[in-house]
Amino acid sequence: MFFGKENQEQKQRKRAEKETITSLENTFGRTFEQLRALFEGGPSQLESESFGDYPGASYQGGLGINVWSLVFDIESHQFPRFLNLVREGSEQTDWLCFRRIENRNVSTLLATESRFRGVAVRMLSNDAQLIRRIETSDFNPAPPWIAMYEHGPFMHLTQGAEEYWDIYIWRRFWRGRTLEQQRAFLSKAREETIGYIADEQWADWMLEIRMSDPRTRTLD
Repeated sequence: MFFGKENQEQKQRKRAEKETITSLENTFGRTFEQLRALFEGGPSQLESESFGDYPGASYQGGLGINVWSLVFDIESHQFPRFLNLVREGSEQTDWLCFRRIENRNVSTLLATESRFRGVAVRMLSNDAQLIRRIETSDFNPAPPWIAMYEHGPFMHLTQGAEEYWDIYIWRRFWRGRTLEQQRAFLSKAREETIGYIADEQWADWMLEIRMSDPRTRTLD
């Protein structure tokens, strides 16, 4: 009985690993062997690096690749700044593939696509310094009044892509902010939206935003 359960868990783990490998190959347009070769010889203590909760980095050593993967969304107007951040101190060896000039064993590979009026970034990197700079560079997904403007401030999102955006993109970002960071974000956002969102409508958007975070639901 015990061995049967253990074998089943092993099969599920191998199936999950295979699906992850296939996803990486499809996302970055390279075979698994090519991905391994790209990051081979990187920092030996990479697994011991520690990163914050957002955008969140996942170590892929269990698959046999000494690299961290990140998946996050940013507003379209932030993409040039993000790309310049990745390029800084690096040379582009292939399309969306960058290698550190002073350390050629440190590389970053990107895959991007447009979605929800922003840019979805998928990234493989063994550059811990770069990942930390991304964490502190104030990148954010398109907020509700941009990504879901057509639904109005009191959004009733159906299952599918819209629900995915709400749970896995926006809420993951928003609940990862401190209350002070949220206030600063909204203050800046109001400056940017005042020309097309009236005060009454903005108040409705703010009510929806407040209700989306357990920490602010009971605030007056």
